[in-house]
Amino acid sequence: MTKELNTLSTKKWENDYSGVTPTIDVTDGILVGDVAVDTSTSPYYLWRCLDNTDGAPVWIRIKSTANAEQSVTYGSSIDINLALGNVVKVGELTGNITVNNPTNPTTAEEVFIRFVQDGVGSRTVTLGSDYVLLDTNSNYPSGANEVFWFSGMTQSDGTIEGGFSPVDASVSIVQGDVTQESNTQTGTTYTLVDADHGKLVTLNNASAITLTVPSGLRSDFECAVLQLGAGQATFTASSTTLNNRSSYTKTAGQYALAGIRHYATNTFVTTGDMA
Repeated sequence: MTKELNTLSTKKWENDYSGVTPTIDVTDGILVGDVAVDTSTSPYYLWRCLDNTDGAPVWIRIKSTANAEQSVTYGSSIDINLALGNVVKVGELTGNITVNNPTNPTTAEEVFIRFVQDGVGSRTVTLGSDYVLLDTNSNYPSGANEVFWFSGMTQSDGTIEGGFSPVDASVSIVQGDVTQESNTQTGTTYTLVDADHGKLVTLNNASAITLTVPSGLRSDFECAVLQLGAGQATFTASSTTLNNRSSYTKTAGQYALAGIRHYATNTFVTTGDMA
């Protein structure tokens, strides 16, 4: 059953979320598992009854009915109250910043935090211990005026599991599709760089090609590799570890398409049409 809080007798609705307890209970006909909707907020908040003991009900806020946006002024240390919105836009980073553990997280709620480097750049972001980076990805952009996001999902223990992702203004959007960028190489050697992340690296030479995978690439690095010429491309480790399910090390032949993904510190897996 779902009830609108504003229609429930004259019981007081607590709007500060500090107690996480709307004071409606069994006297209002509420059963354990029922959902109440607070229509006084924008967006509406949904609450589920965990215990309807008369005089001592227990509720948990389970979801907002839409993403709510809030702005937080830049400071060297900021606090985020997720009851005010799950989309957080932080003011321009004019210095390093620490994001303290959030208050009022809701289980299974998506959280998005936007950051913008200032004209100087290289500002660092330190997250509180409740933010759990699933792939230890702290490789957010450091260039001047770059925009990036932390996105994650709140867990039942109050932590938020997720990671950083950049906003690449050079990616064009056409009819809802993302147009993948290419990096065209015609030599016999090439070393992957962070800028190749998400791209198609094409290798076109009649002779054998050495494709070096160096250490220090971003922790979520991945790209596709296409052999356009007759020369096969051999993936070569440089202070890194390369794994392949079939122990293959190079593209299989002309027009072979392979992929590489960084999944642990300086450790990669290669896939696709390889030999």
